[in-house]
Amino acid sequence: QASAFGYSILLLLLLQAYQIATQVGSHTLQMISFLRKNKTLTIMTAIFVAVMLLLYFVDPSTSIFSYKCPFKLLTGLDCPGCGGQRAVHAFLHGDFIGGLRYNPFLIVALSYLALALIINYIRLPWAEKLGRKVLSFRVGLIYIFLLCAWWVLRNII
Repeated sequence: QASAFGYSILLLLLLQAYQIATQVGSHTLQMISFLRKNKTLTIMTAIFVAVMLLLYFVDPSTSIFSYKCPFKLLTGLDCPGCGGQRAVHAFLHGDFIGGLRYNPFLIVALSYLALALIINYIRLPWAEKLGRKVLSFRVGLIYIFLLCAWWVLRNII
């Protein structure tokens, strides 16, 4: 039953994706052409989609197959990423408050990562100027400081 249900949902998602693709038309073809030209981005996108699907269907809180943090296993303390899988799972199910309870720094980390990827892989007119600021040494130091502060604070509070 669960397998048939999973296949039904997958089929519905594929049908929805096809419907969206036909509605968007030429923009979809342009995106596919862009992804074919940029194989690294295509591979990264495929991995991202696969991980998101996995985190949607598998609850890291209850699954024995979810990745366990080696830092927490060795020290008993939380690393900056602890709770990230559970947070993404909660976000994907619309539980934003629950996701923030698991790891609020994930919003900062994912935003910075997404912006860096957009700047590096999608050549837009505004991206070059913004990229010089966002990917600057100073902003990198600020991010590292925030990461370390979060690492310490989450184990104190």
